[in-house]
Amino acid sequence: MVPASIVQQFDQGVKDTLQSMAGVRAVRVDAWIKDGHAMYGDVSAIIGLSGPVKGTCALSMPGDLVRRLVCRMLGMEENAPVSETDIRDGAGELVNMTAGRAKALLQHTPYKFDITLPTIITGAGHEVYRRQDTPCLNLLYETEQGDRFVLDLALSVG
Repeated sequence: MVPASIVQQFDQGVKDTLQSMAGVRAVRVDAWIKDGHAMYGDVSAIIGLSGPVKGTCALSMPGDLVRRLVCRMLGMEENAPVSETDIRDGAGELVNMTAGRAKALLQHTPYKFDITLPTIITGAGHEVYRRQDTPCLNLLYETEQGDRFVLDLALSVG
């Protein structure tokens, strides 16, 4: 299993990113070991990690939450129309900032990693397959507005 100190830094990365990029406070409300490959939301932004820590980090959210976050990130009204390109780019930026923040918080530890460019997958009921020997931890968050989303961590160390 992945050391708790790594999970804590990704958890902090999610909270810091949503607060700084969209002015939204998120609280972790649950965690579990994921069984299967189905993602939580309609939009999943995935980033790969390589190095001593390897695997994937994904943010999976309902489409309406991503749209509202992107509006906030762009300084728009929350009900403003947003292009699919902006939604995908915004979701990618959120996962990139989350992984980047965790990387910065872990820089003085043995748990270093490099990150790839984000990949965005959309659609209700989509799945993301991971290495069979890599456990996946899901952290469930709730925003102050009551929206829920998941940080999906399929990581190994060594």
